[in-house]
Amino acid sequence: MMELYRFIIRAAALVLALSNTGTTSAEPNPDRHLKVGFIAPLSGAAAAYGTSAKNGFNLALAEFGGGKVDVIFEDDQYTPAKTVAAFKKLVQIDRVDLIVSIASTPSNAIAPLAEAAKIPLIAWANDPKVARARSFVVISEQSAEVEGAKIAREALRRGYQSLALVTSTGDYQSAVKDGLQKVVPTHVVFDEEMPAAEQYFRSLLGKIRAKNPSAIWICFQPGQFGIFAKQARELGINAPLFGCNAMQNSSELRISAGALAGAWYVSPTVDEDFKKKYLTRFGNDDVIAGAAVHYEVGKLLAAFAHTAVQRQGFMPWLFHSGEHRGAVGLFTVKRENEVQYFDIQVAVKEL
Repeated sequence: MMELYRFIIRAAALVLALSNTGTTSAEPNPDRHLKVGFIAPLSGAAAAYGTSAKNGFNLALAEFGGGKVDVIFEDDQYTPAKTVAAFKKLVQIDRVDLIVSIASTPSNAIAPLAEAAKIPLIAWANDPKVARARSFVVISEQSAEVEGAKIAREALRRGYQSLALVTSTGDYQSAVKDGLQKVVPTHVVFDEEMPAAEQYFRSLLGKIRAKNPSAIWICFQPGQFGIFAKQARELGINAPLFGCNAMQNSSELRISAGALAGAWYVSPTVDEDFKKKYLTRFGNDDVIAGAAVHYEVGKLLAAFAHTAVQRQGFMPWLFHSGEHRGAVGLFTVKRENEVQYFDIQVAVKEL
């Protein structure tokens, strides 16, 4: 609890700093509640991502919220049209103060709406377009370009001389690939994008086998990783597989019948103490990085709820909140190249 108290003291100082900007109420309101709309895929193929984020967020509120944060969860099933519908309902009917969203493509669908309505949006997204040139939108992770560069450097460290790149259609997938290719442009011998719902990869795998790459990088939508890996092994393709952050769901390993075992990817660091606490509470570590990120988001919003800063002042408050240490290690909130983001360290992990 001492960490939260120190954070509240910093927040109080910020209230004074903002008092001349019109972003605080005239008097602190001890009965104030922060109303948060949380849009996530809680059912469907991407449910593990939404569920882990919800779990981490709720865990933080139970520990730090003090009953001052009210949350309304909406299931968008990882469908941008449903994300937009949920956003409009939360803003126009529920009158929320702030929105949390999951994944790049759904977040891209509502980011311009949030900016126009001046509703702060914290998007668990890697695509920098979600937040670029926007004052009311921040992405709660490193950009996909940073992730792609980290993946590429690890591939070089492992001695991969030639790479096949396979992605499915999506904002995040495209952005990660761009970051990867900037580091290893001459190593790519195969590059193809598949439809987001594709489940038959045998023809494409035949083309990859003809190129005989050192390794195959895959960055798909949820549910596709395991199918691709299983079909690759059935065709006798044994090149090492590596991927992107979206690979981290353990259900992909089950779908692959073990073919994804040992595949590596890059994801935010997760504190071991948090991991133990989460496993004890929820009994699994599926998409544990998402849970850790949203545990920190929950802590931030709990601290914000204890201030008198109005929602229009949330972003200035956030950028003045300093360094944070917790479930994802040490991180700060930054703005670079017109993108607001959480500067969270990433690490190489294996399924």
